[in-house]
This record gives sequence, C-alpha cells and structure tokens, in this order.
Amino acid sequence: MFNKKKKPEEKVKLSTPVEEAKEQKRQHINRWSWRIAWWMLFLAVVVSVYFLGKTTLDLVLEKTVYTNKMFTVRAVDVRVFGGVSKERVLEFLDVKIGEDNLMALDLRQIKNRLEGVSVLEKISVERVIPDTLKVQVYARVPVFRCYVWEANPMNLNEGQWVVRYLDDSGYVMAPDELFYEVHAPERLLLPTLTGVADKNVLIPNRYCKDQQVNRALKFLRLYKESSFFGFDDLTEVNISELGFIVARTAQYVEAVFDANSMELGLARWEAIYAYSTGLEQKIKTINLSVSNNVPVVWEPPPAQEDKNSRSNRVRGVRSTGGR
Repeated sequence: MFNKKKKPEEKVKLSTPVEEAKEQKRQHINRWSWRIAWWMLFLAVVVSVYFLGKTTLDLVLEKTVYTNKMFTVRAVDVRVFGGVSKERVLEFLDVKIGEDNLMALDLRQIKNRLEGVSVLEKISVERVIPDTLKVQVYARVPVFRCYVWEANPMNLNEGQWVVRYLDDSGYVMAPDELFYEVHAPERLLLPTLTGVADKNVLIPNRYCKDQQVNRALKFLRLYKESSFFGFDDLTEVNISELGFIVARTAQYVEAVFDANSMELGLARWEAIYAYSTGLEQKIKTINLSVSNNVPVVWEPPPAQEDKNSRSNRVRGVRSTGGR
C-alpha cells in the first residue's frame, strides 16, 4: 500500500530568557513606533485642515462681515452709573461712528482699557447687531480722601503731596481725567483720612489691606448709620495711633475711639450728646476710648460780663457822640 510521507520534524528553536526579553522589547518598540507615526500623521492632517479652514474663514469674514457696510457703527449707547461723565467715556472709547465696523471691533481690548481707569468698578461692552455698540460703566464711589507724600526719586529731600481716594471696600483710586471731569477735589465733600505714614499702604488700583485703614472704613460705615450723619458731617479721621480712631466733625468736635469698640463708643457719644442738648452745652472734645468714665470738655459759654462790658462801651460811645 501507499506509504505516507512523513513530514520532517520541525526543529524547535530554544531561546534563553534573555533572548525572549529582547524579542518582547523589540515588538513593544515596533508597536509604539507605529502608533506614534499614525498620531503624527493624524495631527499633521488636523493642523493642515485647521489652518486651511482658518485662512478660508478669515477671507470669508473679511469679504462678507468686516467690510460689510451693514455692520458700520452708527450708534454708541453709553450708560453710566455713578459720577462719571458720559461724554468723557465716549471720548475715551475712541470709536469712530460711521467709519468703524461693529464686528471688527476688539471688545476685549476696549474693556481692558476701561478697566485700567481706577474709578470704574464694573464695565460691560457688547454688540447690538447690526450697528450699535453698547457700553455700561459703573463708577466707584469714593468715601475717603487721603494725601500721601511722594518723594522725588532723583532727590529724596524733595517731593509733593499726592491725593488718593478710597471706596467703601478699600479700593485705592488715583485721580484721572474721567474722575476730575465730574468731581474736582475742591468740590468733593469727603472726609480726609490722616495718619497714613507709609504711602505704600495706598497703592492705586489695589485693595488696601492695612488694618488701621480698614478700621477707619468700618468707623465711617458706623457713623453713617448713627444719628450724627447728616447733622454733623465728618471732616477728618486720624489713624496715626495704633488701636485708636480720632474723629473730627464740621462742628469742631473731636472724639477719640477705641478701635475695638467703636459701636459702643458711638452709642455713648449719642447718649452724651442728648444729655448736652438739654443743658444747652456743646461738646468740644470727648474721649470714648476709656471704659469707665468718659472725659468730656465742653465749649465755654459766652461770658455774661463780656456781654455787659461790650454793651456798656457801646452805650458810652453813643452818649458821647450825642453830646
């Protein structure tokens, strides 16, 4: 019968553990090489499509939007909240009505410029299709004025006093054209904050973190809630002595407060003022920083003798003239 040919026995190649590790490493490197190559090819295609699409999109926008007369700015709607002049904001925007394209305007750049003005707290800039730019400006409200000495860097013995303003949150503002246009310093009926020894405490366009300055701001808020507000305005708040607040008013009253118990001090001041009203006396100085007794210095009443002597002199002169 037919004999089947026997297949030659395959020789099994034996490999050492070291050779097997090398082979696995080679296969691993090959797999990752192919993956990296495919990813690079994929990224190259994506980047090419992106730049081609972006260039095409820019060309389309340039032809259909940025040069389209339908989007020419015909109105700038500026709404101001606070003491900022609408006309000054329009000048500051520098948007040419009838020339600039609404869609080509860089709104972020316009907003950043406005945010650089320290007296502005909140700004909103948006497009109203097809031809209007809408701008809303919220101004900070200053509550304190402060003068600090600014030395000349070329000669430290020379310098000048510069003014800074603070709002209720402690944000430091420097005077600028927008601010001066509406509220000149001589027309601002603001209390003056004194006793700030270091001008670096009041850095413009930043929030002041100084403890004494923030205590003065708190005292001002409390004073506005008291019965004195509107009756006797604050003219000065001094913070030169740590832990104490010295307030001076338009009626020439000087009151010293413990910075840690300002609420209690104001309540005691109101009680003493009510008592003095019944006596028809006026407070000159009052120390509310002590816990037990409250030292009060009263305004001296007009001397009756001085009144009589003045009236007698007048009568004498009249009688002499009659003779």
